[in-house]
Amino acid sequence: MLKEGVIVHERTRNICRCPKNHQGDIIGFKTSKGSVLSYRKALMEVENGAITGVHVVTEHDGEQ
Repeated sequence: MLKEGVIVHERTRNICRCPKNHQGDIIGFKTSKGSVLSYRKALMEVENGAITGVHVVTEHDGEQ
């Protein structure tokens, strides 16, 4: 698919919203295709290449 001069694969998505809990922690993600994913499911999809435009950082304590 061609969108504004950039080739976008039909099977990839981007993160467009990040719902947070009352403490301000990210608890999920909404994608450009409308899916709502848990934090862990989104992390797995980033690692598998299904979600693009995300850089995963590992904290000193090992948390991603």
